[in-house]
Amino acid sequence: PWYRGFTGEIEAKTGKDAGSFVVKGGYREVDENTIEITELPVRTWTQGYKQFLEGMLAGAADSKDAGVVKDFRENHTDRRVSFTVTFADGALSAMLAAPGGVAKRMKLDTTVSTSNMMLFNASGQITKYGGAAEVIAEYYGPRLALYGSRKEAMVDKLEGEWRKLSN
Repeated sequence: PWYRGFTGEIEAKTGKDAGSFVVKGGYREVDENTIEITELPVRTWTQGYKQFLEGMLAGAADSKDAGVVKDFRENHTDRRVSFTVTFADGALSAMLAAPGGVAKRMKLDTTVSTSNMMLFNASGQITKYGGAAEVIAEYYGPRLALYGSRKEAMVDKLEGEWRKLSN
């Protein structure tokens, strides 16, 4: 899989999970109690992640992780995600030592599967595809024909403009 503008990592799973991918968001350690989350995993929205962080704040009564996060700031732009998260003393080092690390505890990993691809075919009927190669094989012919039609239309338009300009 590929996503425009995504700067995190995408790793293929192997073995019985072939056809699945782990999508990892990005973060960097600022100091011993602070990280900056620079990328959320695909299909994780900023507002939902903000609610997740609010549940980890000290004073959040409805979460088992309440008190882990001391404070967080949002520094987003219209194109980039940026959360600066400050943890309680020792919480970040405990996360780093735990299995899965910060990425697992802070929900910066998700899984995407390519084994169930349901798309409309060239005839407009819903079809199940086994993978990206089948989709490409299905659409190659019709797409090539459309490129030919587009080229003819552009040539006709340019010839019309040429005739006007030559007169």
